[in-house]
Amino acid sequence: MRHTQLNYEITEIDTYLGIIKAEIIAEYIDTIDRAFIKEVLLRAGGKVADIDTILKHDAVKEIDDDMFYIKK
Repeated sequence: MRHTQLNYEITEIDTYLGIIKAEIIAEYIDTIDRAFIKEVLLRAGGKVADIDTILKHDAVKEIDDDMFYIKK
């Protein structure tokens, strides 16, 4: 059962990353900060606690303390 729950969490985070990527494209920006991630995440129905999980994802690269890049 834990394995199924883990897969669900990965799928959910991947969905949030997809939404964030779409917002990046729509806004014509290359980098994002935590506030941007939080705003998009909350609009998508996510929780503030999901921010750290998103920032640890392999597709997210930290540029400096509060700037991030998401690989396409």
